[in-house]
Amino acid sequence: MDVLRKHKPGGRRVTAARCPIRPARPADVGDVVAIERAVFSDPWSENDFSECVTSGVPFFVAERQGGVAGYVVAHYGADEAEKKS
Repeated sequence: MDVLRKHKPGGRRVTAARCPIRPARPADVGDVVAIERAVFSDPWSENDFSECVTSGVPFFVAERQGGVAGYVVAHYGADEAEKKS
């Protein structure tokens, strides 16, 4: 039976997500690179993702059973943008 979760202070309901989403940490880079290599024919490097963690670009991971189940990076420049997920 699904039970409605309590409201967050901003009024939105807390979700019952199966994969909590949180900011990426340096320890996540290896798992992210493994996903990246399995999915993309021209993957970003481990260094690319490490720089995303340290530079402060929006970079989030979804966790499942203590590991990374997915990720999203919003990387933008002066007049262009690229999204990885």
